[in-house]
Amino acid sequence: MSSGVRFALDGLWPVDPPSLYDRRRVWEGDLSVLAEYHETDGTGRSTSYLLAHDTSVTWSVPGQPQVASLVIRRDPQAGLYQFGLERHSLAPLGQAWLIARGCPPEPLLRLAEGLPRPTDEETRAVEARLLASADGLHIRDSWTDDTETWVLAHDFGAAVLPARVFLEVPDLDAGTYRLTEGAFPTAVAARDWLRGDRVEALPPPPGPAFVDRRTRAASARSVQLPSAPTRGSQFPPSPPLREPRPGPRWSR
Repeated sequence: MSSGVRFALDGLWPVDPPSLYDRRRVWEGDLSVLAEYHETDGTGRSTSYLLAHDTSVTWSVPGQPQVASLVIRRDPQAGLYQFGLERHSLAPLGQAWLIARGCPPEPLLRLAEGLPRPTDEETRAVEARLLASADGLHIRDSWTDDTETWVLAHDFGAAVLPARVFLEVPDLDAGTYRLTEGAFPTAVAARDWLRGDRVEALPPPPGPAFVDRRTRAASARSVQLPSAPTRGSQFPPSPPLREPRPGPRWSR
């Protein structure tokens, strides 16, 4: 992982209150980059997509999400920036959030060197399903610590057993991690398993766990910054960068 993130916002003003709020929720010095992508158009406007580990979270309330997904759009001519931030527990959820906001998938899949790697094909398969269909999940709860990360979600694409648990367990000595998915009839049953002694294995989902509702066209989406406001006017409205739903938590 690399540190030394620069938001490059000197001389720019937030385009709207949510951009200012999100900018103040994260600090450059606390971020270690997991994956990134930057692009600039012919007018000088630029966009940065960042998937990062927020090291400050390890000192905050236990169990909080540790992955920060950021979209930063800059318009130097207008003197404006748009800033979006969402926190996640599992890297594929953060990657999916960024892809849905216009980032090409390939740069996000090339994670930085030195990170834990998937231990088996099942882990890769679960990550692929999360990456493809995270928009069909409603995150109910999550937890992250040094021994495991779990996410409790409702899968709207599941005809049966819609309550899903995604459990990631690291092997620090081997530098790997294992991610599994379990299916339950209700969130209550899923919580009972998480809080119990876990003698019984995580019950696997019945068949395909997700329905992919997105197309590759999502990677071509972009959000344009509005023109500079006139003197004495309010910041003009801009398309939202994030959705009003709870974010999960993550750690590696």
